[in-house]
Parts: sequence; C-alpha cells; structure tokens
Amino acid sequence: MSSKWLDISIVNCPCLTSLENSLLDQKQYLRAFHDVNISNCVHVETVPLTFEQMNRLRKLCLEDCPKLRMPRDSRNKLLPSSLGCLHMCDSGDLELPILGSMQQLTNLSFMELRFCSNLVSLPSVDVFQSLKSLRSIRICRCENLSSLGGLGSAPSLSCIFGCSCLAEARSSAMPGASASEDDSLVVSRNSQQIDRLEIDVPSLLLVEPLKSLCQTQKLYIEDASKTERLPEQWLLQNHSSIQYLMIHKAESLESLPLSMQDLSSLEQLNLFGAGQLRSLPNFPSSLQYLGIDECDSELEEKSRENGNPEWNKISHIPRVRIGNSYFILGKECSKKTYKTLRYKDYNALVSWVNQPEDNGNGVESVLHWWQKPRCLGRITS
Repeated sequence: MSSKWLDISIVNCPCLTSLENSLLDQKQYLRAFHDVNISNCVHVETVPLTFEQMNRLRKLCLEDCPKLRMPRDSRNKLLPSSLGCLHMCDSGDLELPILGSMQQLTNLSFMELRFCSNLVSLPSVDVFQSLKSLRSIRICRCENLSSLGGLGSAPSLSCIFGCSCLAEARSSAMPGASASEDDSLVVSRNSQQIDRLEIDVPSLLLVEPLKSLCQTQKLYIEDASKTERLPEQWLLQNHSSIQYLMIHKAESLESLPLSMQDLSSLEQLNLFGAGQLRSLPNFPSSLQYLGIDECDSELEEKSRENGNPEWNKISHIPRVRIGNSYFILGKECSKKTYKTLRYKDYNALVSWVNQPEDNGNGVESVLHWWQKPRCLGRITS
C-alpha cells in the first residue's frame, strides 16, 4: 500500500455527521492519501485529519461543510509540506486552524478561500515568506475579511479578490477615502510581481498591499459601476509593467486619465458598459487593441470622422472597436473584415489599409497577395 496513492472523495452526503472510524481514521492508509475532497456534506461535524502522517497529500478540498469541527488532538498540527493545492469554502471551525498551520508549505502553489466567514485576516508575513511555490490565490466572498495580512511578502502571484468588505473596512478606518480618489502619497513600493490581479471593485486598490504594487501585468475590475474615474496614481505606479486592462460595468466612468499615454507597456484596453465616456485620451504607442462596448453614440460618431480629434487618438492603434464600429489602424471596416484581420500581423494590416476600399473580396485578395511567396530584388541576365 505504501507505493500507491489514494484519492478520497466524499461528496453530497447530506445525512453524514461524522467521519470517525472511516478510511480517514485508518493509520495504515494515511501515508497513501494524495487527494482528499470533502464537499457538500452540510451536517458533517467531525473529520479526523492527522496531517502529520499524510506526507503524500497533494490536494485538500473542504467545501460547503459549515458544521466542521477540528478534533482536539488535531489542533496546532501543521499541514504536510507536500500539499500543493488548498481549497476551502464555508468549512466551519476548520478554517482558522487550517490557515494557522500553513508554515513551511514549500510546495503550495494554489490557494482558494471562498465564503470563509471566520476569516478576518490572511496569514502573517512569516507564513507567506515560507510559501516559496505559491503562484495563485483566489479569495471570494469572505465577508469578515478586513486584512490581507502578509500577502505582500509572497513571491510573484496571480490574485483574484472578490471581497468588497476589504474596501469597506478601509473606508471605515479612513473616513473620506473613495475609490476615485488618487492616494498620491505612497510611502513604499511593493516589488512583488503580480501576473494577474482580478478584483470586484476598484476601491480594493486602496488596500495594502495592493495599493503599493508597482509590477502588475494584468488588471481586471469586475464592477466599476460606482467609479467615475480610474485610480490614476495606481496605474502610474505600474506604468512600465501593466499590459492588459479590462473594466466591466463602467457605466459611471466619465473619462480616462490623461496619463494613459504614459502606460508604456499597455497592449490591450477593454471597457464594458462605458455609456458616460464622452472623449478619449491619447494612448501609448504600445497599445494593440482598444475595445469600448456600449459607449456614448456621439463618441462613436466622432471616432468615425477622419481627422476628428477623437479619430486622431485611435488612428495608430492596429485594432479598435468602439460601439458597433470597427477600425484597423484608423480605417473603418466591416465586422467581417475585422474578424478576418484579427490575428494578422502588422504588415498585413498596413497592406490592407493601403487598399482603396474595403469589400468582401478585397481583404481576401490583399491577404493572398501578402502571404504568397515573392521574389526579392531584380533578376538580371
């Protein structure tokens, strides 16, 4: 048995109240456990988890078991260093003991915490510094979470936060703070590399350690419905690293920062529901795609007028969609042509732009000409 792995899955057992004397309680099997999943067992209270003997455990999932209790003899015992993935969702009284026993999880690469109502703060700096392999963390709907603890000391991460209560706690502690304000006085910059940061509301960018980030590559904001302008100072802090920016529910967004042109690495900008946006700023030369969905009709019309200031701001961008209008390097095109050219290289786009008109066959003939072998130079006899 010692050479084999065991995956344990106990799911959808509404009448189950205890797992004592189960396979989880058999010492001869503990060292073989690889994946333990206990989910949707709403009445289970007791689960024997002798972590120090589960030295092959790679994944632990405790989900929708709100009555779970940690046995007394299991308290203050560390999770096995072999653990690579940790998922917890509404896990009763096990939430805090589990998070309190994360020291030295050098193989932990992914952690997900959802609906953990007992969670007030993430682990300390010392704990996050010990998580050498952590690359992704997802935290959603933890209603009492008021601090991200030592998250800022973790290595490079992809982070997803769906806990607006964090921003509310910050606002309560600092009356007068708002999501649209620029907190220009950032005492220190966090050198932590964030591959992907996904947040539900922009005000989370005012919460440490997110506030001090300066090496974020991708930012997704799920709900900007109460935001009139983007957090300019935060964007400037990340001007050399931010590549992708996506904003959903931007119905209150009235303008984009003039400093957008300083985001020297920005390649894609997507705005959804930006009906109040009346004008555009200048964009950086790095921008490859601009998408503005459900925008103001007047802005869309101005963007279609060759020579209009709004058109001038988008004419250098390879691919643009504003409302129902499509552009390739400033030249308006049909949706069909846009899709055809969507993944073509820059030279192919330039060739199409230099054609006299956009028609169903024109784009295909241009691409055919560009892709066929051609002789370079002149042949002389």
